[in-house]
Amino acid sequence: MNSSNRHAEAAAIENLRRSIASDARLPANVFIGHWQAYRFFVSDNMFSQRFVAAVKLLLPIEGSKTVCIANLDRIEANRERGAVAFLDENSDANAYRMRMLDLDVGFVGRERFGSSSDVGSWCAYCENMGDAGVLAIRDVNLAARLEPALRVIWAKPFQSISDAASPDGASPFINLIPAWREGLSKNFR
Repeated sequence: MNSSNRHAEAAAIENLRRSIASDARLPANVFIGHWQAYRFFVSDNMFSQRFVAAVKLLLPIEGSKTVCIANLDRIEANRERGAVAFLDENSDANAYRMRMLDLDVGFVGRERFGSSSDVGSWCAYCENMGDAGVLAIRDVNLAARLEPALRVIWAKPFQSISDAASPDGASPFINLIPAWREGLSKNFR
């Protein structure tokens, strides 16, 4: 790996660390800093081949080189053993899916995960135990440009994805308990 790749990977991890509060959990807002738009998705989409396809669309739009996906509960202890993965324009979707199923990664253990790029204009967070994921975007204008990539993982505004009457309504969002529905709606405007 060349130094440019190592630098981009380090920047992606640093952006992730600076973007997600270590002690926050959904339905509270888990993001640190200023974010202008949020899109919600079913957390399993972050571990599927669809996420690789979405990343490949995100990279040129954002001007980034790499994206990290990290088990936030194991990011320090298991960096070398696989709890941090990186995706770029050449990533293989099937290899990514198989890696996410590895016990060292923690997906099977249903832990907390985050994802960010080396540029850091967006950040994703999910708690597998709750089946919910949220992607924060720093600039509302960028949100519109990222729409083709977000469609791949079915990431949509909370109001549309949580409304059972909407064609965009998605489980688990349409089945949220009232406290979670109110918390997500209030904390991610």
